[in-house]
Amino acid sequence: MHKAEKKHVEHSTLKEGVLQQITSGDVEVRPRWHFVLRNSLLWLAGTMLLVIGALSVSIVIFLLRGQPWEMRQIFGMSLPQFYLQAFPFLWFGVYFFFLIVAEIVIRRTKGTYRYSPLRLSLVILVASVVLGSIFYFLKISHGIDDALGKHTPRMYKTLDQRRDGLMHRPEKGRIMGIVQSVDLSGNPQTFVIMHPRGDRQRTVQIDGRLLEKISLIRVGARLHVLGKPIGDDAFRAFDIHLSTDTKKKVRKMIR
Repeated sequence: MHKAEKKHVEHSTLKEGVLQQITSGDVEVRPRWHFVLRNSLLWLAGTMLLVIGALSVSIVIFLLRGQPWEMRQIFGMSLPQFYLQAFPFLWFGVYFFFLIVAEIVIRRTKGTYRYSPLRLSLVILVASVVLGSIFYFLKISHGIDDALGKHTPRMYKTLDQRRDGLMHRPEKGRIMGIVQSVDLSGNPQTFVIMHPRGDRQRTVQIDGRLLEKISLIRVGARLHVLGKPIGDDAFRAFDIHLSTDTKKKVRKMIR
């Protein structure tokens, strides 16, 4: 028997078997709209999961770009140390979770079996990154960060709170805040600083080696202070830097 004839016989046998199962009631005949609806719902679910993954990408970009990378060397931190503290691993995990689920769902839709698993994975990965970048530039991630901070303050840390975790660590020798008052007549010279989102004030003693930076210490200025705590509400400054926000305001005033 030739191969063509053998293939024809096998096809006929399979067809007869299916018809017998349908006739006996073992196979339920479903209308075409059932499969169309199922496929449409799978595509919709896969697309929604992909969008959620892309939103996670936009938030990862937002949180990374918002970190005080310009202060890394001032803090004396290596790139790996700073990266480990600044990277939003939770959102990265959320992204991959939704990406994997989206891929599983999309693979079950009609027609995707034609493509290799690697190619389909790359398409989904690239699509989520591109869409996430668009969401970031549209500032959608900014709104999500703000909304989560307001509605789930105990569970979610906003960008500002993450920055605080790096910039304001008294036990690590760095504080930030707004200058409330200045006393340059005493010995030692001091100024009072308060955290932008707190009500705790600290009296900062100015080290004698900081004379060239006295001009930065003005009431209302936002400062980053490096030094060491010398009490519950006192701090000794070894170095002072103007906040990035303050620098931007000064540039605008000059313009």
